[in-house]
Amino acid sequence: MEENPQRYVGQSGQQVKDVLKDFAPSPEWVKGFYWSNLVKYVLRFKNKGGVEDLKKAKDYLEWLIEEEESEHETED
Repeated sequence: MEENPQRYVGQSGQQVKDVLKDFAPSPEWVKGFYWSNLVKYVLRFKNKGGVEDLKKAKDYLEWLIEEEESEHETED
């Protein structure tokens, strides 16, 4: 995965996922956001964004996996 895809970096230089984590009401909310965007991009890729949408879905999947892994690390 590209470390800091420019499509997710704002004017301040922060990634959307970092801002989201700072302001989301809970970790579940963050994971739900990742999940819903993942589904959105997978479902629309043939009719709208093609491979670019699949790349975006992949980004959201990788972020969701990171959240799940870090959650399970803290449980151990």
